[in-house]
Amino acid sequence: MRTPVDVAMKLPAWVPPLIALEARALLKGEYSLIGLPKSAPVVIALASDPRIKAVWHKLKKQTVRFPRAQLIEVLDRAWDITNLNDLSDSDLALRQIFMHAVLFAFWRVRVDSVSELKEAAESFRRQAKRLRDTAAELLRLQRFINLARGDFANSIEVIAVECERRAVTIETRVITDAKREGLLAQRDHGFREEHAFCQLLTQEVVRLYGKKLSPTVATIASVALNREVDLRRVSKWVTPTRNKSAQ
Repeated sequence: MRTPVDVAMKLPAWVPPLIALEARALLKGEYSLIGLPKSAPVVIALASDPRIKAVWHKLKKQTVRFPRAQLIEVLDRAWDITNLNDLSDSDLALRQIFMHAVLFAFWRVRVDSVSELKEAAESFRRQAKRLRDTAAELLRLQRFINLARGDFANSIEVIAVECERRAVTIETRVITDAKREGLLAQRDHGFREEHAFCQLLTQEVVRLYGKKLSPTVATIASVALNREVDLRRVSKWVTPTRNKSAQ
């Protein structure tokens, strides 16, 4: 049986150089945040699937609109490459797309609905109330046994406070962050993981190339997630958000 390392040593010749470099590092387990074997199929697909060859070829022809210095800064943190002048802006941008596609597929991010998040916040509040009711009952019962007053009740109160804190976090930060990143839907329309992957990847594509390139995003998503992602849905899903520096 072939191992990820075996595959890493036999990548197709058409794989862009920096993508091949990163793919081999990933498949050899050199990135602690992206675990093997879970990520291996994604890495192998994005580096060798026949559909992805055309993607890298098309992106290679796109004009990169992101500052080269920032792309190099990210690369320098990862690799000791001295001949940076030999790397084109396209090479550097392709690496960004590849690495983000691997990360987004590995993270399994999904789009949340407003109603779902609001219900989660309300559930935390209901749990806090139940815990406080339990704490009050324990305080009543503890007078019958030889325990320091409030031992159990105080511990339960700490958990109740944490439940309330999480409810506030959902309402004030989680919903706001999801909306800003384009990962919030008014209703659940399905395809949550595909929607999130395409939305996040589109942000990177727009940052690098200045346009959405939805057909390219749909193909990368289909390869990375190992399921067909419909271009018509991608065109409806993706909404470029505020500009950020590449990671």
